[in-house]
Amino acid sequence: MNSFCKIALFLIAAVLGACNNGKQEIVYGKSFAETKALAAAAGKPFCIVLSRPDCPPCSDYVRTLNSDENELSKLAVFNIVDTSKPENEWYPMWLATASWPSTCIFSPDSKLTAVVSGVAQQCISCIENVLRGETECASYFYSKHYDSYGDVFAALNDILQCKLRLDAGENIEPEISLTTDKMAYPYNLYLKSLNAHNNGDEATAKASAEKQLSFNDAFGIRLYGGIMAEAKKIIDPTYSPETDALLAVEKQIRLVGCTWGEARPFSIEITNAGKSRLQILDIMTSCSCVSLVSGKTHSVEPGKSLKIDFEFKGDREGEVFREVSFASNGANPIETVEITATVLKPKE
Repeated sequence: MNSFCKIALFLIAAVLGACNNGKQEIVYGKSFAETKALAAAAGKPFCIVLSRPDCPPCSDYVRTLNSDENELSKLAVFNIVDTSKPENEWYPMWLATASWPSTCIFSPDSKLTAVVSGVAQQCISCIENVLRGETECASYFYSKHYDSYGDVFAALNDILQCKLRLDAGENIEPEISLTTDKMAYPYNLYLKSLNAHNNGDEATAKASAEKQLSFNDAFGIRLYGGIMAEAKKIIDPTYSPETDALLAVEKQIRLVGCTWGEARPFSIEITNAGKSRLQILDIMTSCSCVSLVSGKTHSVEPGKSLKIDFEFKGDREGEVFREVSFASNGANPIETVEITATVLKPKE
């Protein structure tokens, strides 16, 4: 499979009875329940597309879905959701994916059957094949804890039902514990902890919250940072984010004097504006034209600053926009710096 097309969580062997009535069905920002109802009324499967406003491929994908020539959006109801909004943050946490756009394909009876990440032609073909009822279009094994794709999606559907029931005020035990017994990851541990807390079982709530916080690598911080504070509050009701480390960094940097093909050194200063030791867990660049010279992990005491060294090498003339992101243990687990560079052709 092309590296640009990451099949994040593959499909179970189930036939989707997709009904193509020739009408495009694209909505924006609907809830899961609203999307399910629209699909039921149309007699179609439905797709929830995980998008972000800072994701150019997401915008390209939406334009493709809306084009008159596109057949994909006639096969299912498509709901485009912005996962940067609080009400939609749970989708990538549930699926344990940090890839955008990701198309979550549900059968007409609202069972998750495939998740396809990317917009390459192979990805589009895969989505279409699933919606037309084919049982396989690619393969990617999601977790060593499961023996088949069917087991993976059965677990994800069980966790989804627990989430929806918890939102409705129901007690989701013992179902949620069955999922954590098989494979515990931050999101189902979060649901278990919150459910136990809601039902007065503080011992289970704290134990689940502590296990949730053990996923403190760069990926865990990046994807689950939003629910880590809730886990800390369950463990210690007196906890306040004000006691945490806090990464402060300049949000925009402009580079001048850049020549096409030549390395341009620059630095980003980070400051710990919090009250605890700041741990930089990972530093990520948006393209190979920005390379990290310093190490990826750093420790900064409260009130102290540190300069991180980089190099930029422009590969085209004109204005170039890139990003550098820092993952940390701070109250703001991800901070992104926008890099703008003006690249000139080398003198002949």
